[in-house]
Amino acid sequence: HDLMWEYAKAFASIFSMNGNVLATCDLHGIPCCRTCFSCYSNIILHRNTKEWSKKLSTFYAGLPSDSKKSLQLYLKDWLPLHLIKAQLLEKAYNMIMADKFLVLRVSNGIKHGTQVLVSFIRSFEKELHSKIELNDHASGSQTVSVLSKIRFFFLEFNSSMPLDILIRGEIGCALIMLGTELQKYSRWADSLDYFTDAFNIFHTIKYDYQHPDVIRVLQHIKSCAMKNVVLVSEESPNKLLLQNWNMGNKARFSTELSSHPGYAIVRMRGIYKDFRFKNQSFKIDLLCVGLKESAFALDFENGMMTNSDGYILSTALATVSEGIPLLLKSRMYINKEDELDEETKRLFDAHLAAALFCVGPDGRIFPTKAPHLCLGTYPYPSLYLVARGSPNQAVLKHFSDLLNLKESNLPTQGLANNSNCAFRLELSSHPGMGIVPNHHDLATPLGVLKGCLGVSLGLGPVEHALSGTINERNHL
Repeated sequence: HDLMWEYAKAFASIFSMNGNVLATCDLHGIPCCRTCFSCYSNIILHRNTKEWSKKLSTFYAGLPSDSKKSLQLYLKDWLPLHLIKAQLLEKAYNMIMADKFLVLRVSNGIKHGTQVLVSFIRSFEKELHSKIELNDHASGSQTVSVLSKIRFFFLEFNSSMPLDILIRGEIGCALIMLGTELQKYSRWADSLDYFTDAFNIFHTIKYDYQHPDVIRVLQHIKSCAMKNVVLVSEESPNKLLLQNWNMGNKARFSTELSSHPGYAIVRMRGIYKDFRFKNQSFKIDLLCVGLKESAFALDFENGMMTNSDGYILSTALATVSEGIPLLLKSRMYINKEDELDEETKRLFDAHLAAALFCVGPDGRIFPTKAPHLCLGTYPYPSLYLVARGSPNQAVLKHFSDLLNLKESNLPTQGLANNSNCAFRLELSSHPGMGIVPNHHDLATPLGVLKGCLGVSLGLGPVEHALSGTINERNHL
């Protein structure tokens, strides 16, 4: 089979038509010339694949219903791939998203069916990238929507009827497979939902913690415990060290880490979000530590580090102090002809200074203006917003007590000064855990926001949990 495939691929790489006639080379005057056409083999193969796939899918579409019934194997194994290779991407997308097709695809085995679906998704994204120029993982949105559709298809199937333990176990493994695929797009929070769904299924079918599938899903869950990349002391045990780096100007290096084997500095969401600060607008994506498969490259030039999208490494809110998160940010430009007031110039200079970094001889990345600091992580996983209904939402254990305290109409000032009137932010959703400050100084001055203090929140041991109240504005 492999030999036949290689032969067919080699033939399709030199077989070229000029209208209805075989194309011949200028030098030898013969068709399918291996010498002359070899340098165009990839172009010819792509063109032939597109054309032949289109003919096959069009032929199938024109068949009567009775004939299609005898071609179920082609429908579930090959038609989506042929639609993708023919660049009929909308038709391929709609087909894969249909419940009827998903039922057919997994009818002969959930594990194998999911593997084939994932292969279709990878081919779909590859073809989408080759068709149009895209950045910011724009094609990923459709890929993510397909993965999400398959996830909910399996969850509905799991809850719709009593199923055999083996089938439910396969559904759990399928969710792991889908979550792993989702991680490639830096959708860590979303993929955690997939893994949690899988763990809950294994729990309901009485798999113990020594079961291989439970061990595997717990490893994946651990990989989603996101810790933001922040500035820490150069002496911190949580500092990050690069695996490979180059000290020279115009150098390029990966964000893979030697301090955390198997991990790298990765994007938090995989999507650049609009951010407006005073009168300045730009796009950002926070950074965290994740699996090395999601590492990206940074280009180092003139003190700035830039990724392949042209976004620069910078600190949040242009503040260079311990505990401040790191992010990728679009560049800011100011027209030299414009008159700049003193405040705008101060902000622009602060943003510029916050984007200047160096790499130390041990692989640490440090701000040029604060060499005593470097990139590191918080001690606890960060809290972040998740979708409503997520299995990983944080639920306060003493919420009713907080509401009762609010309704007692105690003076706000009195509450602020009376710790006995506050309740510990313990979580019922995460037994033994609570909402904790993620920085030892509790609050960090924000340089460009004069007089403001900020604290990052994390998920940590309940004994370190903060206490709080709800005021009359419903603010915690």
